[in-house]
Amino acid sequence: MLVGIIYLYYHTPDQSFALSSFYNIKLPGRNMNGLFWLLFIAFAVKMPLFPFHTWQPDTYEQAPTATTMVLSGVMVKMGVLGMIRWLAPVIPTGLWLWGDAASFLCMFGMVYASLLAMRQDDLKRLVAYSSIAHMSLMGLAVLSTTETGLQGGHHSNVQSWN
Repeated sequence: MLVGIIYLYYHTPDQSFALSSFYNIKLPGRNMNGLFWLLFIAFAVKMPLFPFHTWQPDTYEQAPTATTMVLSGVMVKMGVLGMIRWLAPVIPTGLWLWGDAASFLCMFGMVYASLLAMRQDDLKRLVAYSSIAHMSLMGLAVLSTTETGLQGGHHSNVQSWN
């Protein structure tokens, strides 16, 4: 993500880190391919989405219960917020070009994590896999690039934080 943001910074009209400057960048489509994957993978690790989810079950299992709840309730939702605030408005061509591939990862991850959640006998691992399935659904909503999908991803985040 850092490499992608620095690249975007050098292409802002006013050489600024202001979010409005990033929203005004006009890049050729070929540059947005790599940028999409740099940012998407960073957010997919944070959310976590398949196949970048492997840290979450072990982390949830080993962490104290309070830490697990903070991770599940707040921290993983930051990846969704990043997708809403960065992928959709800053690199829309990359999202248009690669959104279907990323959506497939979300759909596969949702089914995969749900099946694994049903097989768990450890409550924290069950929470971890159900969280992966939930984040996959939210990622799929954001990647749909529809107003309803973006609102659904945003409102699910806001309601989880309240």
